[in-house]
Amino acid sequence: MNYEEMLNAREAAGGKGTELPIGVLRQTQIDHKYRFQITLKPTLADNTAFRDGLQRDHDWGAKHADPHRLHYDIATDSEASASGNTTLLLEPGNYQTLAQVLDANPAIVASAGFVDQMFSQLMAYASKLHANGIYQLCFAPQNIFLRKGSTTPLLFCHGSFFSKVKDTRNLYEGCESFVAPEVLEGGEGSEAADVYSLGKLIEFLFEKGGMTIEYKMLLKQATATDPAARFHSVEEMKSSLAQKRGMRRSVIAVIAALAIALICVWIYIDMMPQRSDMEFIEPVKKAEVDPFDDTYSPDVEMILDGDTITITNEDMEMYTQKAEEIFRSRFEEAAEEKLNGVFNKATMGSREKAILADSKQMQDQLEELKTELAEETGIDSERAAEIARDVVETKMAKKKKDLENTAVQKPKEENE
Repeated sequence: MNYEEMLNAREAAGGKGTELPIGVLRQTQIDHKYRFQITLKPTLADNTAFRDGLQRDHDWGAKHADPHRLHYDIATDSEASASGNTTLLLEPGNYQTLAQVLDANPAIVASAGFVDQMFSQLMAYASKLHANGIYQLCFAPQNIFLRKGSTTPLLFCHGSFFSKVKDTRNLYEGCESFVAPEVLEGGEGSEAADVYSLGKLIEFLFEKGGMTIEYKMLLKQATATDPAARFHSVEEMKSSLAQKRGMRRSVIAVIAALAIALICVWIYIDMMPQRSDMEFIEPVKKAEVDPFDDTYSPDVEMILDGDTITITNEDMEMYTQKAEEIFRSRFEEAAEEKLNGVFNKATMGSREKAILADSKQMQDQLEELKTELAEETGIDSERAAEIARDVVETKMAKKKKDLENTAVQKPKEENE
């Protein structure tokens, strides 16, 4: 038995493949090349209305080249298999369903941008379909394909081509929860039906993870049972999502501004120089030299007088200035690091609840740092407080400006 015969024997022996609503996805070898094929369920393959819809879907797809459209050929028995089953030969490529991707790596949902990019691309393609009077109707993970190594969703067998199939539950078997109730009951497809299905997909993706507030607000309307209560179009849903994201960023900016205001208040209260009550100590009287004291030694007194170092006021000013420069440099570096840990563009979106708590902790750390550096550099506490206040004020003003720009610019970029 050669290698090709061994592969065919293994396939015939038991490759179960991947279950899809319309059949089973398998990888097979045709003319020494691997191709993915879908073996249709007998209940659909023998259904005249389904076969007519399949032919119309195939012909429409052949005329429309789109990166989100998965093309296929309706294979004859000689091209696909000797079992007599009707198969769809997918265009060359290595494919897997979104359901397979999620089963193999559930953590991918939490990766940066995965859900947003997937949802954005599906909404964009749905809008193109709607412009041609076509509706997908089922955005189930088992109905969405991806090429291995790619995150571009691929769709085919658009639901509206199969509107004459009476047994819709057989058509969407295993994915009924992703189909609008009115479609399952035999109703016509619509943009509202696609809105419902897209909403159910997002609900599924966030099933095991934390859903952001804008998606929670979106899904409440998108997945309404009554079609009239949903978004009337995918474009309306897309616009609403962008608006809710802008509102969320505004809330984040307000919280950040509140935290900044609290820090500024703390600066003037905790770092304001305070006078300390000092106990008055009388100076020690200079001892008089007794001329009859035998212990007096002129040589020793001369040595001590010669070794005494006199520091002038100019020297003290120079030393103090140098100490203040060292204090400012070290405090600026440490303060920048701590401020970046609380106020930054990358983490503000997911940490709005912790901003105020983090700000209080940062205040305590900066106060402790101020005291520690003042002792190390030898400058008095009043001057240390003045320098620290100046450093924090400057950096907080810059942070506030950056956050305000972020809150204003991001919604504009999404709308564009």
